[in-house]
Amino acid sequence: MLAVATAMLIGACGFPGRPASPPPDIITPAKALAVVHDYWKMNEQAAMHQDSKLFAQIETGFLTEVDQASARADLALGRPALAAPGPLRHVTTYVPHQHRYPAEFVALIETVQVDQDSHPTNDPLSLYEHFTQPAARDPWKSDFDAEIDPSHPLKFAQDRDRFTTALPADASQLVLPPSRVAASLATYLDSGVLLGTPTGPFAPGPMTTKSVELQRAHLSYMSNQGYIEATDFTVLPYLHTYRSADGGAIVLFALRPSNKVSTDPTSCIIQPANHQWGGLVPLGTYASVTIDDLLQLVATDPPARSGSKVDVVGVQEDQVAARVVPSPLKHCS
Repeated sequence: MLAVATAMLIGACGFPGRPASPPPDIITPAKALAVVHDYWKMNEQAAMHQDSKLFAQIETGFLTEVDQASARADLALGRPALAAPGPLRHVTTYVPHQHRYPAEFVALIETVQVDQDSHPTNDPLSLYEHFTQPAARDPWKSDFDAEIDPSHPLKFAQDRDRFTTALPADASQLVLPPSRVAASLATYLDSGVLLGTPTGPFAPGPMTTKSVELQRAHLSYMSNQGYIEATDFTVLPYLHTYRSADGGAIVLFALRPSNKVSTDPTSCIIQPANHQWGGLVPLGTYASVTIDDLLQLVATDPPARSGSKVDVVGVQEDQVAARVVPSPLKHCS
C-alpha cells in the first residue's frame, strides 16, 4: 500500500522540471563591440562634415550639448573640421548583466589625437565612452566620454563571460559612496581655490591638486588685471558605477563649473576680433561674462582602508555656454 500511495503522490505532483533559465541579456560584450564600431564610423563622418543630424543619430545628453557648442565655437574661431577619420585601434567593452531597459555599457576606445589643423596624428588617445539604449525600439547612443592616460587603463572586475558588475549609488565600504563623489570633488575644488587648502579624500593629480594650483594662479592674475572672478561648481544628475578589480568602484560623473568675470562700474570687458574670451562669447563690450563648462569625469573609489583616497583619473572639459551682460558704458577700455 505504501508503494501505491507513493506512486499516486508522484503522479499527482509530477516530476520536477528543469530550473527556469534567466532571460537573455539585452546586450553582451560581443554585441557591445559591434555597437561601438558602428558608432565610430558614423562619429568620424559626422566630425568630418560637421553634420549635426548625423551626430544626433549616435549621441545624446552631454555629447549633444558639447557638439552643439563646439559647432558654434568652431564657426566663430574658423577652426577646420576633422580632416580624416581617426583609426579605431582597439575597443574594450564593459557590460553589466541587464534584463530590462534602459540598458547601458562602457567602452574603452583607443584611437589617436588630432593636431591644430584637425589632422590625426600618431599620438595615442584613450577615451571611456558610455552608451545607453532607453528602450528596445531606440538606437544605442553615446552620452558621456572622458579621456584617460593611455598607459593606465582602468581594471574593471569581470566574470568568466567578461560581464562586469554595476554598483548602486549608495554602495558601501568604499572611501565615498558613489553618490557623494561629485559633491565631494566640488567641495574640494571650491575650498582649494578659495582658501588654498582643499578638503576631501582625494589623491593628488591633474584634476585635484594641480587643478587647484592652476585656478588659484589664474585667479591671482585676473585680480591683478582688475577683474573680479568667481567660480561655482554644480553637481549634475549623472552617475554610473561599476565594480573594479580591487573590490572598489569606478565612478562616472559630471560637474558644471560656471566662471563669472566682471569689472568695477568704470570699466568693461571687451571681446575682441581674436575671440580672447572664447568662441561662444560674441564680439562686444560687457559688464560681465559667465562661461559654463562641462566636466565629464571618471574616478576610482577604492575600498575603505586607512590612507585610501579617491583618484580622479579621467576628464573631458568643454565650454558649453556663455552668458553676457552688456556694458552700459558708451566708451570703455
